[in-house]
Amino acid sequence: MHESVRDRGDVLTLAAPGRRCGAEAGVREAGRGWHDQRVARSAAGIRATLWQRLVEFVRFSLVGGVSFALDAGALVVLRTYTPVPLAVDTAVAFALGALLTFVLSRQWVFPNADTGKPQADLARYVVLIGVGLGLTTLTVPLLARAGLDYRLAKLVASLLVALLNFVVMPRWVFRGGRPARSPRPGQLPPGQLPAED
Repeated sequence: MHESVRDRGDVLTLAAPGRRCGAEAGVREAGRGWHDQRVARSAAGIRATLWQRLVEFVRFSLVGGVSFALDAGALVVLRTYTPVPLAVDTAVAFALGALLTFVLSRQWVFPNADTGKPQADLARYVVLIGVGLGLTTLTVPLLARAGLDYRLAKLVASLLVALLNFVVMPRWVFRGGRPARSPRPGQLPPGQLPAED
């Protein structure tokens, strides 16, 4: 076996042919370990994120069920006891359910939502609710005119609005309460300057 001399700047090392020197081998092994660790952290992060979204979905569904019961119950009561048009009854019932959804979502469904600014969250939620209200107010009478019972039309509209809300609320309405993302390995957090040597 012939040994070769490798010059690494100020240190000469001997290595067998085809083998790396100690420091090079260590860097290579450390690099492999870092990659494996990063893959493991990524997989764990993905699992944690999926688990968190599942918990949010279950909680959101429970809140949605309670809010829908309030919304649908109020619609039936309003439709039965008021002479106003169906669109007005639908809007009032929807607003009651929406208010309950905001309070419960902020307090229980989305983690860190209650750490944001409530006024900003509420303003964004009002915009989202305006879109949902418009969708509901148009969908229920439209489906009712097409021959669907107004209660079933309300169910269809509510499912559409619920899907919209679940997607938009954590990404936009409650975004102020979300923690900043962690920097990647080797990156500095935002606003941090590199240390001087």
